Amino acid sequence: MLRGRVNFVVIACPPSMIMQWHEELGQKFGIAATILDRNYLAQIRRRRGFGTNPWASGSCFLVSHRLLADETYASGLREILGTMRSNSMLILDEAHHAAQTSGSRYAIDSQFTRAVRDIAQGFEHRLFLSATPHNGHSNSFTALLEILDPHRFTRGLPLETADLEPVMVRRLKSDLRALGEHFPERVVEEIRIDGLATDAADLRLSEMLESYGAMRDARLHALTARERAEGKLVFSGLQQRLLSSPEAFRKTLEVHLRAMKAPTAAERSALSSLATVFADGKEVDGLDEDDLNYSAAVTEDVDDDPSLVTAATDRRKMPSRYD
Repeated sequence: MLRGRVNFVVIACPPSMIMQWHEELGQKFGIAATILDRNYLAQIRRRRGFGTNPWASGSCFLVSHRLLADETYASGLREILGTMRSNSMLILDEAHHAAQTSGSRYAIDSQFTRAVRDIAQGFEHRLFLSATPHNGHSNSFTALLEILDPHRFTRGLPLETADLEPVMVRRLKSDLRALGEHFPERVVEEIRIDGLATDAADLRLSEMLESYGAMRDARLHALTARERAEGKLVFSGLQQRLLSSPEAFRKTLEVHLRAMKAPTAAERSALSSLATVFADGKEVDGLDEDDLNYSAAVTEDVDDDPSLVTAATDRRKMPSRYD
């Protein structure tokens, strides 16, 4: 797939999937991809000079989403691509991150969306991969398709199913089972709960969480829209954990309660930056400056990492006007 007509490949994916891509390319296709990150950039500059373009040092690169949106790395890639580089391919994994999160006709692109749109036009071939359904907004979906093929699609215009057939391949587990793959079939069975007492622990816990959410909203009311959004993320996470399982809720709640204690000045500064990362739905992978430079308006992938919960909890308390 990556040989023959294609001689320059860039694979962009979340930081957590870089090594998986690297290993599978080597094991399944015999391709030794170069991981382009801060360490590789520093290594190339030491060996060949500060002005060396790292993208000129190979033909198959792996780069994280956040670095693709960083001008330090993107400028060199644009230089290599030119107007359009023949026989080049961009593979964008977890492509839903590049879709607009708003359904508005005139939704503002995130920094990552703008970066992908800017860079994608320099590749002759583009392959977008995702196992996550799009957000249901047709304008957001067509905007993503426009990045994939701007000659065929235009954001905001109606889209027919037939329009997707030439460019989209969708594989369900049922399709894979038909090919002999052993995926268990999911059977959803309704469990009806009747006669549950109004003071049952399950119902009471949900009511208490709802009351707590109302209290948080009242305390966040005087803040800016962004600060309110950051503060509400913890409550959203608690709701998700409660719906997941009592044990998941307990773990997240314990972290939240510990974080309610007043942090030191140093902790407040660090947590403030991390809260911004959390509010933007950024991938926290080592928490270096590359993570803090990454900007994407997505939150669906935020998990219950204790540091994230702590950060967003602390955001609720800062600065002193919260008290």
